[in-house]
Amino acid sequence: MFSQDAKNHIAACRICFMCRHLCPIGLATGKEAHTPRGRAILAQYSDGSNQGAEIFKESVIDFYQCALCNACADWCETSYEPAKFIREARREAVAQNVLPEKVAPVVDQVLSTGSLFAEKEDIAASADGLPKTADVLLVLGDTARAKTPQIAKAVVSLLKKAGVDFTLLRDEPPVGAMMYDLIGETAEVQATANTFAQAVAETNCKHVVVLDPADAKILLADYPRWDCTLSAEVHTATAYVAQLLKENKLVITKKAADQKVCYHDPCRLVRDLDETEPAREIIAAMGAEMHEIFLNKTNTRCCGGECVAAHSPEITKMTANARLVQAKDTGAETMLCACPGCYDIFSAGRTENSIEIEDIFVLLDRCC
Repeated sequence: MFSQDAKNHIAACRICFMCRHLCPIGLATGKEAHTPRGRAILAQYSDGSNQGAEIFKESVIDFYQCALCNACADWCETSYEPAKFIREARREAVAQNVLPEKVAPVVDQVLSTGSLFAEKEDIAASADGLPKTADVLLVLGDTARAKTPQIAKAVVSLLKKAGVDFTLLRDEPPVGAMMYDLIGETAEVQATANTFAQAVAETNCKHVVVLDPADAKILLADYPRWDCTLSAEVHTATAYVAQLLKENKLVITKKAADQKVCYHDPCRLVRDLDETEPAREIIAAMGAEMHEIFLNKTNTRCCGGECVAAHSPEITKMTANARLVQAKDTGAETMLCACPGCYDIFSAGRTENSIEIEDIFVLLDRCC
């Protein structure tokens, strides 16, 4: 059932406890099956026998209740990656048709549309005067268009204020990040990637600016492995906007000096793409008083992930609340996010006593 590469990771992870204190979902639920070691044990006993098939069927939900945040892999001194066998387990669950009842409709939705979300706002239609081809293509992603359109509109506004020659894709096709997380590396995922790459090529752009860190991760790290070549250079939105500020193409006219803020590092941005500073440069440029969360940069604590939230929102509410407590402990008044998915999950997980949540691009747009 598992590839030899995945089996090597299973064999190592099943006997090691060294990262169990880092798993945001394991910490939230207190369930051993929600730790990297627990999932490795389930994977080992799921493989290669009739009894294993029954164990796998019963434990599929535990493989899906993982945010794939890579806190475990980032901590591992021996470079093992539980995400390798977790994605393979998800791929096998789809192939064997043993998806849990609450996961099946989510996977069906992604397989039929490429997206977690049935309805998305057509931001391109409301952005007047954008050309069909341009130097820069802004990729908004599914979450921003479906759940947090105010963030997408803020980034559009910032690029206009900076005089950037950019465009958007009408009916933007999915990048494939959500599908990859839910069903693993399959022909469907690679076909989705090829469709998106073709859409990029048709804009004749030289640069692709990506709002969602999960989309940026798959474009920069996974497309090359699949020999899916983009015709343009990929930038995260945080890095691109920070550069606009450095070059004085984007000018701050109203400082946020009266705001005490902390910043939540998105796991895909800091662990998968090794980006920590651009968002902090944006915050510094706005003049806000910065309070670092104790677990920051590559030690960040994941919000729980949009894919988990789609079928197990009770878990992501717990992971989000735990992170919001850490943010409030800094003494800041507002926690800034640089990921539409993080913002959405933290908003859903807030209580009346939680710290305020703001998107970094929305705040910057008000300052410019």
